[in-house]
Amino acid sequence: MRQVAERGYNLLLGQYDLMDDVVRHIAQFKKDVIARGRQYDPMEIGVARAVHFADTPEELEAAQVRRLQGHVRINKLAEKPGDDRERFVHNDAEMRKLCDDTAIFGTADQIARKLEALRDDGAEYVIVNFGGSIKNIRRFAREIMPHFASEPRMADAAK
Repeated sequence: MRQVAERGYNLLLGQYDLMDDVVRHIAQFKKDVIARGRQYDPMEIGVARAVHFADTPEELEAAQVRRLQGHVRINKLAEKPGDDRERFVHNDAEMRKLCDDTAIFGTADQIARKLEALRDDGAEYVIVNFGGSIKNIRRFAREIMPHFASEPRMADAAK
């Protein structure tokens, strides 16, 4: 965070970053920017998140399984063949928790609440990944975006 702030760069937090880490990184970046005499702008931080509408428990379960499978594939790509060291979560329960903490899946109300929580924690700029679903993109534009159409909370950023 220090080097990003020193160089005047914006910060991008990945879609697999845990919420606690996102909150901690935002706070540290803000502190480092202010320590260098610059005004903190929450729009200089982007948080990437996968978003998927799931209106039934079955749809939610299917989306979580797909997310879990994708995460496992990404982890496997990062493992060196023949290296037995445990570096990634492979337990299904832990992986599901990880997926739930890093993705925004659920009903429109659940998605809005998760986005509001991100906003409350200082993330004004969220980059969403819909997994190629035009239906979800249009639904997000219709049902979610109007709730977040206000200006960034610059007054809150000054604190």
